[in-house]
Amino acid sequence: MAKRKKRSKVQGRKVAAIQRKTRKTSKSRRGKAIKRRVVKTTPKRAAVRKAASNLIPLPPKRMFFDPDRVDGSNNVQEFISIGENTTEWFIRWEGLLGEHRVLDLGCGIGRMARPLTRHIRQPGSYDGIEIALYKVAYCRETIESRFSNFKFHHADVFNKYYNPQGRTKACEYRFPFPDDYFDFVYSISVFTHMLPTDMEHYISEISRVLKPGAKCIASFSITDVRMGEPYHPYSDVCEIYRVEEPEHGVIYIEDYVKGVYSKRRLRISKVTHGSWRHRKDSTEAHKQDIVIATKSGGG
Repeated sequence: MAKRKKRSKVQGRKVAAIQRKTRKTSKSRRGKAIKRRVVKTTPKRAAVRKAASNLIPLPPKRMFFDPDRVDGSNNVQEFISIGENTTEWFIRWEGLLGEHRVLDLGCGIGRMARPLTRHIRQPGSYDGIEIALYKVAYCRETIESRFSNFKFHHADVFNKYYNPQGRTKACEYRFPFPDDYFDFVYSISVFTHMLPTDMEHYISEISRVLKPGAKCIASFSITDVRMGEPYHPYSDVCEIYRVEEPEHGVIYIEDYVKGVYSKRRLRISKVTHGSWRHRKDSTEAHKQDIVIATKSGGG
């Protein structure tokens, strides 16, 4: 009996030693795993985590199957970084305030709306207009459901490249807002995909819904003179990338764009040329050309 008890105690000590060793090994492995994860963290991944901190789900990879038809982003990292950088520019340098009423013309899947949820607070508000219904549905589900002052509107506007089943002509679409309503309007990668008559109408609508003295920021592809091949002439004021899909890409004569703004009471304060043309005065900060204007009549 004594031998059995002695043998049992020895076995018990052995089992305890093995358990202690197992726990120690497990902790060591977890520590190494954590260390590996920290080492592998990149600035892009950190930015993704920061953007996700407001509990808005990140877009799934499948949404970036065709960057041209989404918002120009090739992946989630680009989607986050472009949105963060652009909205930071609006806030730091262009005077976008948290209490402003903001219109995002061509909101896509919320590239700008996501970071703006951390900035715009009631009585400030955000409205996004988009012609692709699935994008509007996605933004309503992921953003509007969480932020009551963020609204997304579907404009069933025809565009041969982006919405070929659209029932309304762009030149006949009226923005669903009253006159002199918004403090800040921006439109990124919209007029690069609109033909002259449609673009002129949208500029008129922007002017209508802007408050006097309020700011409008829009991107274009503009040039001093016709560029010729590989582009195709469409009219005396623009060229296009593809004859079969004119709205795929539109390049405007700069003086024409300035004239359109002037006729709609929009006073241009700055034109910044992007990197797409490699001009001497181009900036590498953005690819497209940026036109910044304010509506006449303000103080």
